[in-house]
Formats: sequence, C-alpha cells, structure tokens
Amino acid sequence: MNCDRFLELPENKRTNIIVEQKPADNINISLVFTEFKSMMATNNNTFETYGFANVKKESKCYVVALKYEDKALPKLTKKLQLHPIW
Repeated sequence: MNCDRFLELPENKRTNIIVEQKPADNINISLVFTEFKSMMATNNNTFETYGFANVKKESKCYVVALKYEDKALPKLTKKLQLHPIW
C-alpha cells in the first residue's frame, strides 16, 4: 500500500502508530490492513522505534514483525495488542 493513501483525510482523522522495537537489519515490520487486504512498510522510523505515519484512525489493522536469526526462517515470538491513543 502506498503510504500516502490517507493524506487526503483531515489531520484529525489520521494517527501515527509506533512499535517500541529498536530497528535492526534482521527485523522486518509491516502494518497489515484487513479492510483493504494490503500491507504498509514502516515509514516513520527513529533510532529507537519503528513507525507508521498518517494511518486512518480506527483502521482495522495489525502489526506483523519478523525477526531473522542465523539466516533461518522467522518464528512468531509474541502477539501484540494495538490500543488506540486518541
């Protein structure tokens, strides 16, 4: 999904989603939208977190995080619960 999909919405209808995980080369994080059957790559990272900017508030979505170790297939380590902060 293109990260500017929601830019036409008023700012008060958009939010940023932060994943409290320090970025690393062996970690891949995406936001999966169930209502669009689409995925969005992170687009608002810092040195301490991954982030998704300008996401439509109340979107039906979840975060998928894959961590690769020793070139092996990634394993699911934990489920995350998203909570709105607006």
